[in-house]
Amino acid sequence: MAVALAASVPVLAQAPPGAPQKPKAPPEVLSCRPDPSLQRRIDSKTGFCGGDAAYSIPLSDGTSVWLFGDSFRGKIVGGKRTGCRMERNCVAVDKPRQAGGKLKYYFGKRDFFICREEDGTNYYWPGDGIEIDGRLYLFQHTVKTDRQLPAPFQFKMRDNHIIVVLNPKDSPDKWVQRVFRLKQSAGIALLSVACYQEGDYLYMFNSYTGMAIGTVRNPTALSRIKLYDLAQINMKEMEWWSGKWVKARELPEILFEDGASEMSVVRIEGLKGLYCFYIPSDRSAIMVRTAMRPEGPWSPRKEVYKFPRDPELFYYSVKAHPEYKAGPGKIKLTYNVNSLHLKRLMEDDQVYFPKALEVTLR
Repeated sequence: MAVALAASVPVLAQAPPGAPQKPKAPPEVLSCRPDPSLQRRIDSKTGFCGGDAAYSIPLSDGTSVWLFGDSFRGKIVGGKRTGCRMERNCVAVDKPRQAGGKLKYYFGKRDFFICREEDGTNYYWPGDGIEIDGRLYLFQHTVKTDRQLPAPFQFKMRDNHIIVVLNPKDSPDKWVQRVFRLKQSAGIALLSVACYQEGDYLYMFNSYTGMAIGTVRNPTALSRIKLYDLAQINMKEMEWWSGKWVKARELPEILFEDGASEMSVVRIEGLKGLYCFYIPSDRSAIMVRTAMRPEGPWSPRKEVYKFPRDPELFYYSVKAHPEYKAGPGKIKLTYNVNSLHLKRLMEDDQVYFPKALEVTLR
């Protein structure tokens, strides 16, 4: 089976068996600034009026598919959201190499991806994804509303699904979807909150909440699966990193404890190794770690961008978008800013749009 993108992903050099490994030093952050060009591609005043998650997945034809979680649909007039309703997810497509392009957003009749569990009362929260042999494999987490929990976090994670889009290069309103329910509880592990392809494997960085203790809410564990097995949805062949690769997931090794339920793991042009961008549970700043291998060891974290203080706002869901070329040592990121108060969400269109940054590392 031919695998899309496999030839374009370099294979990292592996240390000889038994060779001692030390964590890389944390990267040096040379600059971090707003990215007006990417921001203009994202911003919209009709149809899509703000949303979170903002995963982007490159396709082999040069298209980028964006996945959004809770999204406003309506209009923005005079800086205020007008006639907007909240939909649980939507998608967008873009051509990153097209100068001056904009994301084209697509909604469904209700949500773009509709979860059929529990009479439709569950909904999908996006994870990462990958194209294999012309099909798009999207990891999705099912969510249940729970009004007993404090606002605005009134939800519980339920299960992990994979949505396979059979024709992702067509317009999203013509996509043919297949849903596969995985026998992996999202209450124990959110699968593939970030993923990274290397050779014949997809490495899945997972939020292993089953090992959360105290303030450690999203410890990061690693699994992998051959692309061929993923294409067959043969998840029995998935392995977990526990100092060695094993099929039992009960006691995976924690790569780092302060991970997140959404993150990115990418390579950066001109730099060696892998880079993980995430926002820890205190939501104070974007952090980066680096490693030569997905298994680690991962470097100590380094602060990339410290968020401004505002008692009404909180920050989350940083993503890297390497398909938007920025040059050697540079990477484009987005993060989300949300409000604890609905009034501000409706009256301030600067809140709840992904915010674009360009970061330079060394």
